Amino acid sequence: MGDLLDKFSAQPDREFQPLYTGAYLAVSGNCPIIEYGCALVVDIGGELRVWYFSGETDVFGGFLSGSASGEVACIMSVRGKLSVEVERLPEGGTSTGERDCPDDGNNDNIRSCTAFSGEFWFAVGSGWCERKTWKSWESRWWGDSWCYTYGAQIELNYIDPSPAVEDNWFYTTNVDWE
Repeated sequence: MGDLLDKFSAQPDREFQPLYTGAYLAVSGNCPIIEYGCALVVDIGGELRVWYFSGETDVFGGFLSGSASGEVACIMSVRGKLSVEVERLPEGGTSTGERDCPDDGNNDNIRSCTAFSGEFWFAVGSGWCERKTWKSWESRWWGDSWCYTYGAQIELNYIDPSPAVEDNWFYTTNVDWE
């Protein structure tokens, strides 16, 4: 939640930071679907977060993710995750897609932005892999010994209004192996 609150007070040029009051709710879980030793394992998981904070500008949003992972014949592992986040940010706030809500030049902090971020990634490994440690694309499988892996990722983000000379939509793709 600290990262979430940092988004709202990311305006270093202001004489004082606005005070926000509100609510934050997070629910997550992970459960096995199939378990036959390491011969066949399938797990699914999910997370839901919602928030609403009021201050000079009301700030609210939601995050939803789902993941699945599995293992076949004790030597093939797979993990994937899909996540989306929608939020309303105050001017100067930074979206999950690391895009800043532009300042309108007034000291009133009234302007706000709508931001959307989405990510999908998957990784496949063969050998003695630890798929449960593959929590995100950034940390993926680095250092997983005796495991040959590859994966792909796509990120998509949107902000309106967009900062000067930027498109509203932006995406990146990655492919990696080890």
